[in-house]
Amino acid sequence: MPSWRNLIDMAEIPPEPARERRTSKLAGLIVLAGMLVSIALIVGFFRFTSALEQQVQLSDKKADAIVVLTGATGRIRTGLELLRSKKGKRLLISGVHPATTSKQLVEATKTSKEVFSCCVDLGRVAKNTIGNALEAADWANKNNYKSLILVTSAFHMPRTLIEFGNAMPGLRLIPHPVKMPSQKWWTNARTAARFAREYSKLILSWVRTGLFPGTRTSQLANSGAL
Repeated sequence: MPSWRNLIDMAEIPPEPARERRTSKLAGLIVLAGMLVSIALIVGFFRFTSALEQQVQLSDKKADAIVVLTGATGRIRTGLELLRSKKGKRLLISGVHPATTSKQLVEATKTSKEVFSCCVDLGRVAKNTIGNALEAADWANKNNYKSLILVTSAFHMPRTLIEFGNAMPGLRLIPHPVKMPSQKWWTNARTAARFAREYSKLILSWVRTGLFPGTRTSQLANSGAL
């Protein structure tokens, strides 16, 4: 039978570290959550890339106007083709560099001056996709447009629809993706990196617009980051 001194010593010994067990359990849960999030992100990325091949151009659809987001090759020409085909009454080219002139665009796209002077507006304020959406929203509101055809690269279209839908709820948005040359993206490091960056931005846009729907994020629009 333990003596009173042994009982005192036992009382002074901290119990089997319940705190350590809780800490270990919490660490295990954090690791598990991290693994699940990583798996979800990886699965989501492959779904994102596979969906790019399934995007279709709704060439038979018409809208009040057309919006082209500058960036990759072929977007402006595609928008002008839609305008010439009378899929929309007017075209906004959003995100044009301040130093770029209408004459340069006429020459680069081999389009007549009459088409530009008649039916093309150049937006020079937008620096990123959020800015494109806000610029187009102001343009559509000014002209009382209720529907828009959106022209941008296929990999950029999902985020474009999110940002435009957030900036102009209620307008009908018709995607017209410009597809990249058919290739296996995982065989090209530059394409894979581009898709990965776009996927990360897509997630950020989805989270931000979900938390703060319908907000005009002018600071982000001027940052050039998104």
